[in-house]
Amino acid sequence: MIVSYLCDCCLGWVFFRKDVKAAKATCEGAVLFFKHGKTFAKNMGRVFGMGIVSLLAIGGVFAGIFYLIFKANAAALAPLMTKISEFAANSEGERNFLTSLLQNPAAVPVVIAVIGGVIIWAIIHSTFIRPFVLTGVLRNYIESGKNDIPSESSFSILDSKSPKFKKLHEEL
Repeated sequence: MIVSYLCDCCLGWVFFRKDVKAAKATCEGAVLFFKHGKTFAKNMGRVFGMGIVSLLAIGGVFAGIFYLIFKANAAALAPLMTKISEFAANSEGERNFLTSLLQNPAAVPVVIAVIGGVIIWAIIHSTFIRPFVLTGVLRNYIESGKNDIPSESSFSILDSKSPKFKKLHEEL
């Protein structure tokens, strides 16, 4: 996740610094990312926090909706739940928490509702929440860079830590 945000932030910095060569702007972006590590650690905390909150809120709501649908149609779905439980009980292989939970016909609707909630959450989170969070991270990144555009001397921070970065910096 951090590497993904690093790539997106560096790309954003390249577009922001359109007056310099893309390779130099990319190097500047990497320097900014590591130079302002505390800011970006706070951002990553926000990213993970928003992920957990959205999982609980969105996934929980949809799991509840799916469970209510299963409960409202319990009589019609009872044979299916029994078959799933029998399949889980008769399946060969390693027993784990999920297979032992699926052996109980009353627990099957809960498990299916939770799985459905997680699937819907993954779709909604990837489509709406993650881009919203990325925009905030990118905004903070650009703001920290505007106030402290890396100079040639600040490139030495990464020159000593990465031979590939040093080679790219020397080529510039």
